[in-house]
Amino acid sequence: MKELLDAVIKHLPGYLSGIMSLVTGPKTTIVRWVYEQNGDFTRPIIFVALSVAFGFLLQLPQISKNPDSVMLVVGMAVYKILALVLFAAIIHWFFRVVRGHASFAETCSAYLYLVSPLYIVLVILHIAAFGILQTYDPVVARAASLDPSYMSTNSEQWRVFMDTAPKLAVAYSLMNFASAIVLIGWFIVCWGAFRRLHGVTFWGSVLAGIATFVVGIIFFTAMNYVELGMFGPHGSQLR
Repeated sequence: MKELLDAVIKHLPGYLSGIMSLVTGPKTTIVRWVYEQNGDFTRPIIFVALSVAFGFLLQLPQISKNPDSVMLVVGMAVYKILALVLFAAIIHWFFRVVRGHASFAETCSAYLYLVSPLYIVLVILHIAAFGILQTYDPVVARAASLDPSYMSTNSEQWRVFMDTAPKLAVAYSLMNFASAIVLIGWFIVCWGAFRRLHGVTFWGSVLAGIATFVVGIIFFTAMNYVELGMFGPHGSQLR
């Protein structure tokens, strides 16, 4: 864990300025960075690796008591690499279907830049939701940390939650709703970067986006089963 922290601290200044550039001008920044790197994967890999490392560090208190925390971090890192590369390939394929001409390296780099700030925001929202459960009942929060689907699949527990702490239940629902809005909204905001890189029309990119969204639902459902296979019946504690 110390090595992970040292790597984050070493690259933190440049990383933070990069995040600010992405957030304030995502499409322009992504396209400019992709063209500047000229097919070199080094910068986007470092960038997304720092985002994942930072996200893992934020979640560290939740897994610190897990005796297999190191293997959990390593396993989740491998899982994320697999998911990132495969979904980038899906995006690339659909843009090539609508006659896009960017290389896979360019598409993948753009996707890595896109997900970096998105991942951190989603982790923060996840931690906020966990904090709400902690405020309500630490036992329930612990169960939810071990099983991410605990609240959504346990209707009786959710009913008790709504009856005994309605304000916290609403706040918890809002955190989950905000996560969905941020996820979809950020993709919409950044999607034009892929359109510019591939040189396709607006409606071509819309068609690619719709197809990617539909296949993405199937893909991440399948990846959920991969996660269950890797980490057990409740999946990983890390997001």
